[in-house]
Amino acid sequence: MPWPIAAGAVLAFLLAVPTVIWRALPGLGLDLGTPEAWRALQHVPGEGTVYVLGLPAVQLAAAACCLLLAVDVRRVTPSLLGPRLGRALPRLIGGAGLLGALLLAAIVVFSVLAWDRLDPFAGQPADAWSLLCLACYLAAAAWPVVLAPVAIGYLARGGRGAAGRGEGERGERERGGRAVERGARHLGSPA
Repeated sequence: MPWPIAAGAVLAFLLAVPTVIWRALPGLGLDLGTPEAWRALQHVPGEGTVYVLGLPAVQLAAAACCLLLAVDVRRVTPSLLGPRLGRALPRLIGGAGLLGALLLAAIVVFSVLAWDRLDPFAGQPADAWSLLCLACYLAAAAWPVVLAPVAIGYLARGGRGAAGRGEGERGERERGGRAVERGARHLGSPA
């Protein structure tokens, strides 16, 4: 993949990581300065721990999928999948990335609209913990902003299909072989 697409895919992954960590740590018993009332509302520790740990696990899996946009998947696709699936796979990955970016953008919009209910520090005076929480969520808000153009770039690059590239490379080799043959004839030697 061209470096802007690969770098953007890695950046999209990295933008998701701070909220993964922020959400998982309370589930592991670290309160991160969150008010006790918020932890009680979330049932952490307790039955809410499964949710508090499950959500970042799902988010991390989704973020890891962004890394597929950093590689030309045709190079790592087993040949037993066949050429048709080999050509379709980049489109599926790029399409999933674009759909994911749209879903993430919707989640960000709804989260902003309901921020006073989502923010564990709502109604509290600002402190270092609340600013760290805000920074983690701002990074997550940038995730779809970075993911969308990366997915579009991946689709544009992968949309030509493996067969189109293979035929182009084959045509280049044939033209090169004919040039050698003409040169050999010109020199009088059989090619």
